[in-house]
Amino acid sequence: MLCLAMAVAAAFAWFGPMSWTTRYGARTAISKVTPGWVSRAIVIALTFSVAVAAVTRAVLDAGGAIDWWPFTGPPPF
Repeated sequence: MLCLAMAVAAAFAWFGPMSWTTRYGARTAISKVTPGWVSRAIVIALTFSVAVAAVTRAVLDAGGAIDWWPFTGPPPF
């Protein structure tokens, strides 16, 4: 449930109102770090692969208990 909420929040930040500032900032940061289109493609591909690996790891470890520290339990619905 928390993963879905975070995905919705990220999508809203990327495509929602005033989201052009988020996209402009990401474009500026990537263009400063990677000067050419080849290095830019490599950085984006590596970032995407790390994200896929993290999601895959989270899905495979989903059988474990959720640690709600410092709270006592899940939020009320």
